[in-house]
Amino acid sequence: MKRSLFLKQWLSRTFTTPLLYIDLLAGSFAIVGWAAGYVLSGLGGTVRILLWAAPLTVLTVTVIVGAVYPTYLLMKRSVFFKQWLSRTFTTPLLYIDLLAGVFVFVGWVAGYALAGLGGTVRVLLWAVPLTVLTMTVLVSAVYAAYSLWKENADKPSADKNESNTTRNARPHIRFVGWETVEVPLTTTDGGTTQVVGRPWFTRVTFANSPDPATPGKEARNVVGHVEFYDASGERLLFGMVGRWADTLERAQARIRDVKGDQIDMPPDATPRSLDIVLKYDEDNECYGLSNDTAIHAPVDWRDERRKLGRGLYGVKIRLQGTGVDETFSFGLINRGSREKVRILHLTRQTQGTSSDHPQT
Repeated sequence: MKRSLFLKQWLSRTFTTPLLYIDLLAGSFAIVGWAAGYVLSGLGGTVRILLWAAPLTVLTVTVIVGAVYPTYLLMKRSVFFKQWLSRTFTTPLLYIDLLAGVFVFVGWVAGYALAGLGGTVRVLLWAVPLTVLTMTVLVSAVYAAYSLWKENADKPSADKNESNTTRNARPHIRFVGWETVEVPLTTTDGGTTQVVGRPWFTRVTFANSPDPATPGKEARNVVGHVEFYDASGERLLFGMVGRWADTLERAQARIRDVKGDQIDMPPDATPRSLDIVLKYDEDNECYGLSNDTAIHAPVDWRDERRKLGRGLYGVKIRLQGTGVDETFSFGLINRGSREKVRILHLTRQTQGTSSDHPQT
């Protein structure tokens, strides 16, 4: 349970700094009061009890309130909890509970005031309505939970089939593999084209392969948002829009329009590769690669803003377009000079999973 997000949020709200200090102070006073009551035997019994009972009551109340209130705040966001509340405290039952609560209070006051009544009668004056109150709350709470569970269990399979049909009517992007490709970088000087470098591009390949494949399931205007994290996956290093391998970088196309970062993916499982980093054999570092790399590092495409040294990194690629919004998580391993960058496929955030399928 210690890994539960709900439990972590609950603990952080239950034991806030002010409440924690109050609990520690009340606990200390309870211990001191108990010791004082034990030592000061000349005090009356009631006083000796109050010395530890009063701070213990404060401690108990703060812990209970501190635990119940954040539980309510967290659970009220749940659709199930809202439905359960609406069925547990229906209008008739709410009136019964309120009436029983009033009778409990009146019975307790009457039993205290009418000292001439027998002890059993005085107890029954408040115990009977308290029993009614308790039973109505318990029965309605259990029945509401059961009825909600029963409804979910009895949902016709047609709803599930409809959900599957709706889901299958959309593009289905899957991870195909990854590869490293040597790409010569050229420059033109005086009409002569020269190769200025031969970095290795590391690219991740995806395909749109819905079942069945129909024209309506084409993924349009798909953009690859790439984020690089440290090895823990907690700290974001930088983000960028990835470069689809079969598009021109903006320096070549002489455009600055974001349309150059988009592609259409037909529903025929045609692989489309997204370039994410480049690396020279002699370098220990690799560099994030996008369509504006040639603008910021026009000579050799070593973009210092997106430099990654030797080590392990986390990579998240979010593909967004018409009918598409899927996130894939990868590990990126840079082992330094004379080594190519490697990709490890970790998870896919949407339906289905894939395994690591290197192409080289």
